[in-house]
Amino acid sequence: MSDHAFIAPSSAHIWGKPNGCAGYPAMSAAYPQDEDGEEAKVGTAAHELGETLIYMGVSDSGTVTPDIRESFIGQPMSNGVIVDEAIFDAAWTYADDVVRETKRRPGAVLMTEHKIKATSVHPTESYGTTDAAVWYATGHELIVWDYKHGMGVVDAFENWQGINYVAGLLDELGISDLDLTVRVRIAQPRAYHADGPIREWVVKGHELRGYINTLHNNAQKALSADATTLTGDHCRYCEARHACPAALKAGMVLLEIAGQPLPDELSMEAMALQYSIIQRGIKQLEYLSAGYEEQLKSAIRSGKQVPGFTLEQKYARSAKWTASLDEVVSMGKSVGVDLLKPRELVTPAQAKQLGLDKDIVSSFSEREARGLALTPVNDKKLTEVFK
Repeated sequence: MSDHAFIAPSSAHIWGKPNGCAGYPAMSAAYPQDEDGEEAKVGTAAHELGETLIYMGVSDSGTVTPDIRESFIGQPMSNGVIVDEAIFDAAWTYADDVVRETKRRPGAVLMTEHKIKATSVHPTESYGTTDAAVWYATGHELIVWDYKHGMGVVDAFENWQGINYVAGLLDELGISDLDLTVRVRIAQPRAYHADGPIREWVVKGHELRGYINTLHNNAQKALSADATTLTGDHCRYCEARHACPAALKAGMVLLEIAGQPLPDELSMEAMALQYSIIQRGIKQLEYLSAGYEEQLKSAIRSGKQVPGFTLEQKYARSAKWTASLDEVVSMGKSVGVDLLKPRELVTPAQAKQLGLDKDIVSSFSEREARGLALTPVNDKKLTEVFK
């Protein structure tokens, strides 16, 4: 069994959902993601730290004690990534939630970085690793966590990756879906969401049968010779978008539609439709542009000539320390400079992480209004509310 599944749960939101991109698994295999990229390395380190903190039981008191924090910040994880405050705080938020939920269920079985095989989705090609899961037999309850260290918001409701993992755990543990409560929890500390960094979808086990059947049917489509590609928001992160026939065609067609002259006056319905088309076209062209950019960079790095383009090293606007805090402070003292800033007030979010009740924090803080934005209606959110 390969380390990477062809029908991967991590991309189930692309190939597995209704009207998904059945051609994605094949395109992804042809153009695999760069797992050595900096963002991927940081994400791997954050997951490793999160698992470590879970087993340290950091939430015994509901706070992050200074000795725990300082013992990790400035230290390397196994892949060489140095833990900074952002990585630690994000990993701790995830770990704290796992520990709290586990301790609320005495006798529950905790599994972290647990490899599963979802035979109900596909007998051999659907497998992966859950970040964390808890099986509470006494209450007939299954909780699955997905820790996202990235900034792109991921919803818990109808989360296809989580459903794929649940299917695998049901298969492996032989759990009946009758009277089963399933909790799919998304831990995403670095992405802003109105519901906070921990979001949950609670669903009855038997209600997932239709979803799992959809995953099974789409897995069959993805493995068939006539699997077709389909454009959508997933194109943004697809490594194969520069070579995808559907993405290329959609980008050009949408550009042509958006470029057509419009009458002086439009009804609100027509204007909304045109606005949607233009926004879709802009996104699609951004995805294609990013894909071609990476291909051209790769070509130049390999020594090929690209007419009109070259590579230029870019740097962040501000530098950051590469040595530990103690080393920097000692260095400053050696030349008579105090590099420690006066203690600053922590943010409301940090206050919550330190254990201050969220209601108290809310009464002493507020989010600054930043004006109105034209926002598409979230049909998925409406469906969740009415369900």
